[in-house]
Amino acid sequence: MRAACGPRWCALRIAAAGCIAVASASGADPDPANTNPALAEALFREGKQLAGAGDFERACPKLADSHRLDPGGGTVLALAHCHEARGRLASAWAAFNDAIAFAQRDGRGDRETEARSRLAAIEPRLCWIELTVSTPPSDLELRHDGQPVPRSAWASRLPVDPGLHRFEARAGRRKPWSVSVQVAEEGATVAVLVPALEASSPAVAAVPRRRERPRSVRRDSISASHQWGWSALAGGVAAMSVGAYFGILALSDDRKADEACSGARCDDRAAVDRSERAARLATISTLAFGVGITSVATGGALLALTPSRTPSNVGLHISGGF
Repeated sequence: MRAACGPRWCALRIAAAGCIAVASASGADPDPANTNPALAEALFREGKQLAGAGDFERACPKLADSHRLDPGGGTVLALAHCHEARGRLASAWAAFNDAIAFAQRDGRGDRETEARSRLAAIEPRLCWIELTVSTPPSDLELRHDGQPVPRSAWASRLPVDPGLHRFEARAGRRKPWSVSVQVAEEGATVAVLVPALEASSPAVAAVPRRRERPRSVRRDSISASHQWGWSALAGGVAAMSVGAYFGILALSDDRKADEACSGARCDDRAAVDRSERAARLATISTLAFGVGITSVATGGALLALTPSRTPSNVGLHISGGF
């Protein structure tokens, strides 16, 4: 059976799982549905070959997948050495601890001795994050590099690999919080304080406002109607004045033609011309009066039907005589 870890070390190993890419072994047999011994063996051989050539960046993922597909003491020990060579000391630390558990289960004292020797060399060089959480609410969720951090590790020192690490905290009806910290030197300890989350402001529903027609547009419309009304009135009065003028000329020419030709037949050419011109002038006068009357009626209707901003009384008196 796998050796049991103390409460402190168990908490640390669980908290570090988010940043350590290694599948922890267990004493129980793995689920057959999630194992693939043939593929695991192929990956193990490729990983060992790459590690022997110094290509640890490609070797470590293959060894990690091999151990996940078919957990074994030899595989996790090779993975631990790969992480150490790569400079990922926290990952190597977790893998060497797993290798010790496998060695004790399998009765491999040589592997246990090797793993303990490397642990003793690694632990003084580990990087740590000292985590403190201020007044956490009951529903607070804390994540380290995207992985949840259990409450048991909220006041612990977490072993981490060198590099950039991100912490995020969320709770219902509170503003989320996050911070990124850089861990660069071996043996360094970086403090991370998760503050009390601020209460989020309640969402205010937007009340739709009634869309009103701009007053300026309405005033412009009224002003335009008044302008057209007054223009029509003025044009009508002018047309009627022209009609009156031509009507007077027509009456004058007709009267002079009648004086020159008293009978039914008229031989005075000038009188005949006057009579014809009087007829033309009378036609022009009639048309002008018709246009004028129409314009005056239209203008009056526009002014009567359009509300006025300032009440006013408008009087129009037209008189004429012939």
